Amino acid sequence: MVPRDPIQPAHPSERDAVARHLRAHYPELWPPVPVYGAYDRSRMLRCAESIDSVLHKVGCFPDHADAFERTVGYAERAFDLYEGRREPSHPADRVFLAPSRMADDDPLYGDEFGETLPLLTSLHGLDSGTVRHFLSLLPPSVLCSYRVHDGRQGHIVLAPLNSGLTADLGADRAAETARRVVQDAAVFARDRLGARVAGLGATLPSLTRFGRTVDVPGLVTTTGHGGTVHLIRILARDVAGTLLDGSGPLTVGVLGAAGSIGASILAALQQEFPGTPFVACDRPGRLGRVRRVAERQGNPARTLVTADPADLFTRCRLIVSAITEKLDLSRAAAGADLTGTVLIDDSQPGCVARDEWEARGGLLLWPVGSAEAGGPLHRENDLLFGAASGVVHPYDVWGCEAEAAAVALTGEHHAALRAPVTPDDALRVGELCARIGVTAAQPQSYGRPAVPAPVADGKNCGDHGGRAG
Repeated sequence: MVPRDPIQPAHPSERDAVARHLRAHYPELWPPVPVYGAYDRSRMLRCAESIDSVLHKVGCFPDHADAFERTVGYAERAFDLYEGRREPSHPADRVFLAPSRMADDDPLYGDEFGETLPLLTSLHGLDSGTVRHFLSLLPPSVLCSYRVHDGRQGHIVLAPLNSGLTADLGADRAAETARRVVQDAAVFARDRLGARVAGLGATLPSLTRFGRTVDVPGLVTTTGHGGTVHLIRILARDVAGTLLDGSGPLTVGVLGAAGSIGASILAALQQEFPGTPFVACDRPGRLGRVRRVAERQGNPARTLVTADPADLFTRCRLIVSAITEKLDLSRAAAGADLTGTVLIDDSQPGCVARDEWEARGGLLLWPVGSAEAGGPLHRENDLLFGAASGVVHPYDVWGCEAEAAAVALTGEHHAALRAPVTPDDALRVGELCARIGVTAAQPQSYGRPAVPAPVADGKNCGDHGGRAG
């Protein structure tokens, strides 16, 4: 194979070649399904050595030696800390537990921990299956630390799980495995790091029943959903008041409106935009809950409840997504004019690729907050969660990340959430976030600032006649 430009990511065919070599020459190390929860140092080192050997053999990755040494060095230190062979530099005030967002069918998130584990990136020819397998061998470990504050320090802790877990193990085994791994991570956070608060990132709240399966006395868990709903609310307010102001009557859509967080988003936005028409979408068997949310907010006649996502894309200029699966725009938005339509996507992994949405003329935003540069939410190694899948600045924060910090730094542990979030919960968490200086970040998604396109005409005809699906 011809050596590749060292700054260019590997081509899919190169990643496939590396994966085939690994599985052909080291089948005992690279089974079809990752080994979750073993925390096996010896196996991890042998897997790392097999990657090193294969990259030398295929001959197109001459630039991986430094990344190999840094990655193995990180893994060795992670095991040392987990096993009590070394001590943290400062006691922790909180941790943010983060799984990988990667699944086999979505290589976009392959670089999400590249600042810490530089070998595990597409630059060095590793496919998502190989990266997921390697991550699963690590123990709960500190991916990144925040700046020290009042003698204590927050940490982002890897919970060695990923978005392919359910596909790998099936729903029941996946839930059991996830709860065991998160429990282990929580014990590590309390016993080895000294943390008092643990935030749950990405899918961990749903996998742990809002943290209720985590039983670690002295450690408070919080779902992060209050921080997320808070950031969505202020982002939607900003979008409506700036990007969409003067562009005609506003209709707001919520996709996944019956979910634990989607229902709260719907309720919070109906409080934010009283009298505004809404389109609330979810699966057919879940629409009753959506109607009840609209009734409680006093807006049932102006809320179209539907199981057809096309109703959102044809009627709404502002849409919030709170779903856990990918969205096929070619079907869900077939024929819809998305020019100027703003999608606030709370899904991680994202429900729509940014390039796909922008190709249809829309603007895709993630609910991201911004903290003080150099403050207690600034990540020390400038971790961004991936250049193409993360945030713009190392002091930009996810809502769930901000909530954990707000609960810990203010000492208001009673505000931690271990149940489905309500709009009042989100307001309370929002007040705490404001106290620690978290505001709305610049509009962004997938690691890049977002630039609005012109707004479409002929959309959002306002009142849809009170039709409820």
